[in-house]
Amino acid sequence: MDHALNSSNGKIIFADKMQQMSPYEREQIKPFLICPECKHKATFVKQGKDGKIPYFRGKHKKNCDLGNSNPSDGNEEKRKEVPERNVNQEEYKLKLQNYFKIETVSPLEDLIEHVNKSGKSKRRFTGSTNMEDLLKTKSLPKILNEALNNRFEDDNYVLDTEYEKISIDEILCSFDDITPEMSGEWGMFYGYIRSSDGNAWLNSSEKWASSSFSIKLGEDLKSIFWNVIPNEWGKGVPTIVCGKLNFSHNTRKPYVIVDTPDLLYLRKRRKKVKI
Repeated sequence: MDHALNSSNGKIIFADKMQQMSPYEREQIKPFLICPECKHKATFVKQGKDGKIPYFRGKHKKNCDLGNSNPSDGNEEKRKEVPERNVNQEEYKLKLQNYFKIETVSPLEDLIEHVNKSGKSKRRFTGSTNMEDLLKTKSLPKILNEALNNRFEDDNYVLDTEYEKISIDEILCSFDDITPEMSGEWGMFYGYIRSSDGNAWLNSSEKWASSSFSIKLGEDLKSIFWNVIPNEWGKGVPTIVCGKLNFSHNTRKPYVIVDTPDLLYLRKRRKKVKI
């Protein structure tokens, strides 16, 4: 194979690039090399003194598409016979259904039990690069952290739908940047939560009336989410929520209703609640 998958970071590495690394760098990557197709262990074979080009040898599963791609004699002509893979290593596709369709997440009863036992929700979402066999997993905490630190400029994350590719910049929006024109749109909204009514509403300001954004917890979530204790929000709790943007008819303030823990993350410990 002329390329392998680095399982530690989910990125493709090519043999010629590996050849240029120092022996120390190669040793660090060596334990994580796997076949991109069948995920079995791969080994780097460096360039020989006789001119044979570097490549990866894999212990492939039966019927693996890359199983017969190891060069038999290592010459340049043989390498060219291996089909080239058009891989954009900087583009990650985030699957729409995993973010916005409730039926794709775990049953609510299982989530409630999991949250009550561990205090954490199973907020992990899987996407893939344009190389379909290479998976990239992102969690809401990671997405929130990258958004707060303006890290999405480094990688081109896209939402891959049936009809088009949508840049994550078009669906990821801070609480402060929401406008009335966005009413009815689905998206991922992030910022700081600073207060609660002690029941269902989480607000971006200390008072709901002046809040630039609010989150309304569904009826089933009230019993498992930590409702605010006075003076416990401090300067704000980093939060990200996925859902449809609504605007209040009375206050004209934006809010999102969330019915499952998988679509909401607050970087704050929750109380264990006896049901």
